[in-house]
Amino acid sequence: KMFLSLLEGSTSQKVYNGPFIMKTSDYYLLATAIVLFSISVLCAMAETSFVKINKINVLSMVDQGKKNALKLQKMVDAPEGTLNTVLLVVLITQLGTASIISIIVEEIGGIGAVVGSILAEIIVFFVLGEVAPKTFAVQNTEKVVLKLTPFLWLLTRFPLFRLISSGLIGLANILLPGKGLKK
Repeated sequence: KMFLSLLEGSTSQKVYNGPFIMKTSDYYLLATAIVLFSISVLCAMAETSFVKINKINVLSMVDQGKKNALKLQKMVDAPEGTLNTVLLVVLITQLGTASIISIIVEEIGGIGAVVGSILAEIIVFFVLGEVAPKTFAVQNTEKVVLKLTPFLWLLTRFPLFRLISSGLIGLANILLPGKGLKK
């Protein structure tokens, strides 16, 4: 009953005053959401191709002198740093995108519109943000992982992401004591 009263929106119900006109700040928010979503798509491809590639293939790429293979080898030799950072960036970009879209949609149509946008976002994120890029990465693993190695390298070397990722892994180890990956 409480949920229904929220949907009916006693306090956040919008009164229709003609067509919605986006403010300049809404355009900036929308552009930010598009950039964040694009980064999340890159992360989905990078994560899948990185996990799917094996050390023997990477060594072969290094021997063949393929561009970015040496950086890829360094990341494959210690995958936890790369994967943890990519997962953090995926969370930041997807939650950021969803939050921004909810802000814009709430201005347009209130809480009911936000609920509808959440359902639409789930579909868009699942199909365009996860399934499609990951399927492409599985079908073109070597090509994708080599192209996205500089992107992965940059993410994993960015000090703020490393600090946050390490801190959250430390918190996880306190909550669920473990010893990490065996070397």
